[in-house]
Formats: sequence, structure tokens, C-alpha cells
Amino acid sequence: MCYHLMVRALGKSIRSPGAVSAALWVAATSAAACGPAQGSAAIETPSVTPPAIEVSGEGDGSGGRQAAPIGEGDEHAQRCFAAARAQEGMPQDVARWCAAGGPAACEAACREGGLTACSELAYSLAAELGDTACATKLWQLTCDRDGLSACLRLAAQLITIGASPATVAQAQTLLEKSCEGGWAAGCIALGRFHLPGGAGRADGDLAVKALEKGCDQGNAESCALASTQLSSSGKRADRERAVRRQEQACGLGHARSCVAFATALTLGIVVPRDPQRATQILGQLCQLDGVDDEGAACAQLAMQQQAANGGHSSPQVEALLARACDQGNLSTCSQVAATHYNAGRFSEAAALTSKLVTKLPDDWLTRFAGGMSLFNLGRFDEAEPQLVELCRLRADWVHCQLWLYAARERGGRDGKAGLRKALPGLDRNHWPVPVLHFFLGKLSAPRLLAEAKHHDRPIELERLCEANYYIGQQHMIRGRKRQAAKLFKRAVDTGISNFVEYTGAKAELATLQPKP
Repeated sequence: MCYHLMVRALGKSIRSPGAVSAALWVAATSAAACGPAQGSAAIETPSVTPPAIEVSGEGDGSGGRQAAPIGEGDEHAQRCFAAARAQEGMPQDVARWCAAGGPAACEAACREGGLTACSELAYSLAAELGDTACATKLWQLTCDRDGLSACLRLAAQLITIGASPATVAQAQTLLEKSCEGGWAAGCIALGRFHLPGGAGRADGDLAVKALEKGCDQGNAESCALASTQLSSSGKRADRERAVRRQEQACGLGHARSCVAFATALTLGIVVPRDPQRATQILGQLCQLDGVDDEGAACAQLAMQQQAANGGHSSPQVEALLARACDQGNLSTCSQVAATHYNAGRFSEAAALTSKLVTKLPDDWLTRFAGGMSLFNLGRFDEAEPQLVELCRLRADWVHCQLWLYAARERGGRDGKAGLRKALPGLDRNHWPVPVLHFFLGKLSAPRLLAEAKHHDRPIELERLCEANYYIGQQHMIRGRKRQAAKLFKRAVDTGISNFVEYTGAKAELATLQPKP
């Protein structure tokens, strides 16, 4: 129920310029309150359910230390070394044969006990030659010497080869060794191993334990993943730990955790509200270049500022939204397009939405800003498909049918068939249904203006703004531009500047009235 109420309120707010971002912020706030886990942040957090073991991290957990010579007296290992030496001088990607400088150098460093070289050599044998038997052998020898990267790679290789109970158990032992040995990447892999969709037995407690261990070793991703798991708990203590892990991840440079933590501070999720600190975190993150948060910090900051300003936009809010869009926040891009539309920058809105519709085909705000901007530019053929999709997405908007009718008729096509299809089931006395009857020739213009009358003067002005605009559109459809201009001026004279019809009437007048 909360979700539908938020969507309904947001749908109404589009008729007010600049109110979209604030409404979205309110929706996000309400979602946090309505959700099943009141303590979890309403922000996207990293996925933690991979289909298999992921190998990530830097180094091998051994500090690159030298151990005793590897492979002495081991016939299989010696054959693997020979296979590597045989590749010297062959065309291949040398970078995949260790940083040591190629197959022979890598093999020599491994033979002398270089754990990093051995782990990389094993990877190269598998990747370049498809020799998984040699790779497995060298990873095992390296893992036995506490080369923790090799333990992790060997576990991944075992799971790839087969997922028998014995193999899974062996992989788990290797991951535990890697994590307990102090390598955070091993802890992340072990945590994922125990999550639903992982290779091992799903066990949330074991997953969190491993992830928190990696977090305590200073790994930002491990902190973020631990927070994600803890935030879904029904226990308040776990949700409090989740926010603390968010804070740790943020301090270690995990951008999305910074946004999530700032949201918790803003909304008072589990932790005491601290909007000042939240704003500081978001502001610093927003100004950084190359941050991997897809504009979330800038978007969040814009919503906060607009909500604090009573839903009104400002140059600062618009700049934040634009920066968020530039950083890849698609939902914010649709808000930027709506801002362009509200400001009468129809060409900018149309250009932006033309790029967005393929990425956000079911985003009604994108369709609205694009469709109505194209309409106000007189590009009716291009506006029609956008408005068709808008009417599909927002079947509750009677107004959408009116805009679509006008676009079709002014583009030289029949718009009445769509109105006739939409009319059944609509209350004749519910505004703006009388406008549909007017467009279908069932109601005269004077009668429509009479039906716009209302005992509440503000409501009457809103209806008169709409009625005059739509009567003006009917004059434009019939080629009566002078009469249309009079009606559009009357719509503007109502002063209802937060209505689509007011914006449209101003755009029409700019075209119809001679320039000084």
C-alpha cells in the first residue's frame, strides 16, 4: 500500500515544476519507513549472490616472500615447469606469464620459492595452455606454503571442475585457510561461498562472520557486503552493526556505502539523525571525479536540498542533478529532462530524453518530459509515440489522453478514436473528463468553460487554465491561429504556472505572437 500511495502522489506532483525531485526524495523516505526491515537503508548496495567463487584482490597474502625451492623431487611439478619453459619465445601475451618477464623468468622465480610467481604461473598455464592439471598442482604446492592467493584460486578451480560434496568441502577448507591467514579477498570469497547462490552450503551467519573478518582487515568491499547482509536482519543489534559497517566501508573509500550511510544519518535509520554530517559526506563525495557511485551522492544531495526547500528547485539543485546525470544516474537524468521542460528548455529536454528512452523505456517521467517537449516544439510526429507510451505507463492520467489527442490531430492523424476508447468508465462529472467530451464534439466551448466554474477560486483558475488551453488547441487543429492565441493568453493570464497547460500555452504564444 505504501508504494502505491507514493506513486500516486508522485504522479500528481509532475504538474508542478521542480517538484519531481522532492517527491522522489519523499518517496525514498517513505519507502524506508514502509519496508519490512525498518532499519535497512533505502539505497542500492552491492550484490552478494554470485553463482560461483570470485577471485579478487591484490597480491597473494604472502607478501611475495621467498620460501624453500618448490617442486623438487615432484615429477608432475617438473613437467609443468618444462611446459612453461617451452613457451619462451612463442607469440603470446607476456603479461599473462607473470610480471617477472615471461614464461621462463616466471618458472625460474616459482622454482626458487616465489609464491606470487607460482600462483601467477599456474594461472598462465591454465589461461594460455588450458593445462588445468598443472595449474591445480602448482596452486596446491603454493597454498601448502601459505600462498593465500593460490588457496583461493585452487578453491575456484575445484568448484569449476565439479561440485561434488568432497570437492565443495575441500574448497571450503581452502577458503577458510585463505581468510584465517589474514587475506581479505579470501574472506570475501568465503562469505560469498556461504550466501544463497554461492557454491557452498547457504549459511548467513558464517557468511557474515567471514565478511566482517575481511572488513576488520581493512577491505572496503567486505565491509559493504557485510552491511548488506546485516541490514536485512530482523534484529536491531544486527542493523546497528550494518550501519557501523557502512561507516567503515565509507571510510575505506566505498562510495555506495557512503551514500547508504548518509541516508541512514539523514533519516535516523537505527543511528541518531545527523543531517549535517550526512550533507557533508554527500557533498564531499559528489565533488569527487571518477567515483564509482553512478551519481548517487549528487542525486541524494539534490533531493535533500529540494525537500528542505519545500519542494522548490534552485540553480544549486539543478546543478547537482545535472552532475548526477553526467555521472551515470539515469533516474536523475529523467529529472534533469523534467527540469529542462519546466524551464521551457524544450530542445534540451528532447535531446536528453532521446538518449534515455532506450535505457529507461518504462520510465514515465522520461516519456513525459520528452513527449511534451516535442509537442511544444511542434514536432508532433515525434511526440506521438512518446505520449502513447506515457499513456500506457500512466493509465490513471486522463490528461495524457488529451495531450495524445492534440498531438495526433495536429500531426494530421485521427485522435478521436483514442479518446472514444478511453472514455468508457470515466465519470462525466470528474474533471478533466468534460474536455474529452469537448474534443469529441459532444460539448461546446462555452459549455466547457461553464463546467470549469467552481466554488473554490484556486480550483476554478486551474480548470480555466486547462479549458482555455484545450480550446486553443482545438482552434490550432482547425487552423484558426488568431482565435487560438486569445485562448492561450487567457490560460497564461490565470497565473497557474505550475500546470502543463500553462507551460504549453506560453510555448504556443511564443510561436504565434509576432516578435518585437
